[in-house]
Amino acid sequence: MNLTIYVYAFILIPVQRLSKKQKLEVRQFCAHAHLKRTVRKITLQYDQVLAHTGLHITQFTLLVTASLMGEVAVNDLAAQLALDQTTLSRNLQVLQRHGLVETVPSPLDARVRLVRITPEGEAALARAYPAWRKAQEEVSAALNPQEYQQFLGFLSRLEASS
Repeated sequence: MNLTIYVYAFILIPVQRLSKKQKLEVRQFCAHAHLKRTVRKITLQYDQVLAHTGLHITQFTLLVTASLMGEVAVNDLAAQLALDQTTLSRNLQVLQRHGLVETVPSPLDARVRLVRITPEGEAALARAYPAWRKAQEEVSAALNPQEYQQFLGFLSRLEASS
């Protein structure tokens, strides 16, 4: 009879933990956490007001940007919207299914896909604009006009610095 004995060695490594003070510091001062919570609430507010239009705020702003840029490469649109390719592709697919945008190969390079808003997309923007204005007024009402302009300025500076 052959007997094999296994020996397991457990090494105890001390686990480092943040202090309560450090955790509170993150909770109180983390720009990402504050922005994420605020963006979530504001997005919900816009989406609720836009709900009857069939567009979410992300789709609305995508359509506005595509309309302003004209026929635009998917990569350039993603960069302008600060979206990764996967998120943009998912949103474009929804808008394409509804006939609001179309993608075509670039005449200069068939590997490059160009996005353009359709007449139906322009009409959807026009129908959704009054709801967007209403949501915009609700969101900006939390600050006086001067504070709101300062807020937008702060966001622009943060965006430019990162």
